[in-house]
Amino acid sequence: MFELQNHTCFYAQQFQNVDQLDRTYHVVVAKVSYDFEIDAATGQTELDFADNQSPLVFADTYYGDPAQTATLLESDFSLYKPKTDVVVNAVAYAPDDLPARQFSVALKIGDYQKTLAVTGSRYWLREAVGWTLSEPTLIESLPIRYEFAFGGSGAEKDHQGYQQNAIGMGYYTKSFLQQNSSKRMFPAHQIYDPARPIKDPNEQAVPEGFGFFSRYFAERARHTGTADEEWIKNRAPLLPKDFSMAYWNAAHPSLQLPHFKHNHIYEFGFTGMVHSFQAPNRHFTVFLPVETLFIHIQTPKNQSLCKDMILDTVWVDVEKRRITCTYRTSFPEELEVSSCQLRFIARSERGAYIEQAKAAIDNQEAFIPLPPSLHIDLKTQKLSKQKQ
Repeated sequence: MFELQNHTCFYAQQFQNVDQLDRTYHVVVAKVSYDFEIDAATGQTELDFADNQSPLVFADTYYGDPAQTATLLESDFSLYKPKTDVVVNAVAYAPDDLPARQFSVALKIGDYQKTLAVTGSRYWLREAVGWTLSEPTLIESLPIRYEFAFGGSGAEKDHQGYQQNAIGMGYYTKSFLQQNSSKRMFPAHQIYDPARPIKDPNEQAVPEGFGFFSRYFAERARHTGTADEEWIKNRAPLLPKDFSMAYWNAAHPSLQLPHFKHNHIYEFGFTGMVHSFQAPNRHFTVFLPVETLFIHIQTPKNQSLCKDMILDTVWVDVEKRRITCTYRTSFPEELEVSSCQLRFIARSERGAYIEQAKAAIDNQEAFIPLPPSLHIDLKTQKLSKQKQ
């Protein structure tokens, strides 16, 4: 086992993990944190590297009781995420900070936007023709958490837990409703997708929100594979053969996006998640860069390999004005790595670094590690000069 040499100012760690085919991988995970302030006049922000970088998360943490509250932070120690998770911890605020019965919040990433409707407390009403929703009460704010999204906890004797979101509210089984037919009113959910409103307390629907999907949410748990008696007898604690890497993605399914491109900048727009006096129309914008983080590997045979880290988790804490990005990469143990270095090239230094690497190649000088994403720029420069 080699020891990771961290040449950055970010928290990072190397660990081993085994996939569903019993192959062992070395995984390197690193975390980059930014702080930001919002210009109240324009809604623009400027990211700065946080003076106190966020450490790696070793175990899932919750807002309170794990059986009754949503996941606040999830462990960083997963093997691979097929997509980039975008997770937001925020509070929804009413327009002009005045009590309202319903208002919306939205998260925009490039051209993609996810909108949620937020309401005050409301109830399912039993009518002769079916179920209707009462008029919501007035509220000024509401945490955007799955406790207020559609679901059910099983807190009542005959109310079975809703596997899509057991910590939510507003879902009731048909048997429960029949057994309580004399009751005309039941608490309903307060967060939903305005394009797909829920019309029945017994409906099956994915809960809506911006936070982490807990591991036991049905939409995520279905990726764990078949953990039957045969697995218990013959494979446990190894992963089931039909386990899917999609399980490691922890964002809401609608916020699991294609991996962000290396060295690009992405525009994030947030609406309704700050007070009216903190940004025009409660809207602010963040331009998030994908940093040049990469590993440089050497083998006992003096072979050298550079590999880009993948940005696979973006966690935004709006209340604390902080963004934390998790980068990850892995490689099979068959490489027999003797040393592994984590390196970082600042955005302002990429051009100069490429020039240094090019000069070293041209002059046959000492090797300068360069990640594949910057090798593309190096090749582009060479082709451009050849055409000239």
